[in-house]
Amino acid sequence: MHNDPFDSIRNPIRREYLRTAFSIIKKIFDDSLISFAIYGSVARGNDRPESDNDVLLILDTDMEFHERCSLLAKAMLKLYETEAFKEMVKKGYNTFIEFYPLSKEEALVFRPIYLDMIEDSVVIYDRDNFFNEVLHKVKRLMDRLGSRRVWISDDKWIWIMKPDVKFGERVEYVLE
Repeated sequence: MHNDPFDSIRNPIRREYLRTAFSIIKKIFDDSLISFAIYGSVARGNDRPESDNDVLLILDTDMEFHERCSLLAKAMLKLYETEAFKEMVKKGYNTFIEFYPLSKEEALVFRPIYLDMIEDSVVIYDRDNFFNEVLHKVKRLMDRLGSRRVWISDDKWIWIMKPDVKFGERVEYVLE
């Protein structure tokens, strides 16, 4: 039996909206799309109507960042024509999608946003398990450093990256 990763998104209105966004993104980027992952409050399941929609994209492309963003703007224009968008607006939900579009090479470099994605992401599409492998490398790095997330309230936390760091010590965040 095949599990639908969209089922991890608790809110059915937002789930359909992001499913529609994914479909449009997949058509626009076609074979260059490697990964599509949702993170942030939507992935954690504690989103509110005013929450935005955080989406990491990994693309096999040599396009410059601004070119990727230009294509994403076109995707959003298509999304604004859909029933899923209209339903989000009608119900008072924030329709903004905060895209984080990385090239394959950029995705292989440690990024602080990956910390939260280790525990709080919904990987919708991941060709050849590429992004899951990146997250596995991040998890290994965090384990080596002794990193941990510390909750300071119901919806706020900090990361303690290396609890035993010594004054003057150089800490490198290299994914291996």
